[in-house]
Amino acid sequence: MHHGVKIQDNALVRQPPFRIDTLPTIPADKAIDLIDEAASRLRIEIDSLPTEIDEVERRITNMRSNERPQKERDAASKERL
Repeated sequence: MHHGVKIQDNALVRQPPFRIDTLPTIPADKAIDLIDEAASRLRIEIDSLPTEIDEVERRITNMRSNERPQKERDAASKERL
């Protein structure tokens, strides 16, 4: 609930696709930490823009910031450009 991500009960008790008896037992606090970290990453992924859109928006912002000195005619602006 802290990250606003709903985790269904069957996702928590689902049996892994490998033999569990070959793994060491994970303490409950470590298991809770893993679930918390996964929910946090999912929340960040949900809230963030897709990589392609983010890159395009950054390029547009960069191009707009580089346009400003072109409008100025003094020597310092021309040198910065």
